Amino acid sequence: MTVLNKSGSYDLNYCAQCGSDKIERKEVDGRQRAVCLSCGRVFYRNPIPSVVGISIINDKILLVKRGVEPDIGSWCLPGGFMELGETTEEAVKRELFEETGVKVKPVEIITIDTTIGGFYGDVVVIAYGIELESKNFIPGDDALDVQYFLYDNLPRLTFHSHRLIVDRAFEKSNAKNK
Repeated sequence: MTVLNKSGSYDLNYCAQCGSDKIERKEVDGRQRAVCLSCGRVFYRNPIPSVVGISIINDKILLVKRGVEPDIGSWCLPGGFMELGETTEEAVKRELFEETGVKVKPVEIITIDTTIGGFYGDVVVIAYGIELESKNFIPGDDALDVQYFLYDNLPRLTFHSHRLIVDRAFEKSNAKNK
């Protein structure tokens, strides 16, 4: 079992392998890690994988208005966390449909970025260029609105990594069009 501690990270109360409550932090592979003193299992903490979809049409980018924390009412790229048993392509299709009500086709990976120590901890964001089946958007249960915004007039984005991803996507799009 894990418990959120005061520093915002998770501590283990017992070993998932042997059930012992003898867990200590030790240096393993050059980092402090939780280690079970009974069976020796090392517990590695890994970033959470997530995906976003990028649709650019006439210098406009598709964004969703957040209906959930963090920062309800702000704008971000449509996307979310991967689920167990799905590929990154399946995740971007599912997340985009959930947030926009539109089926998409992932075309290419635009970029990959990482957020360290954010609201959800460390997150790896895989950004896909997408093609939309339609533009008949129906915001999902965690999105309040779906709109295209001119690149030169974007609202503040919730996640810093999303702004970096948008900038890279536009650079890549402009390089293709030259």
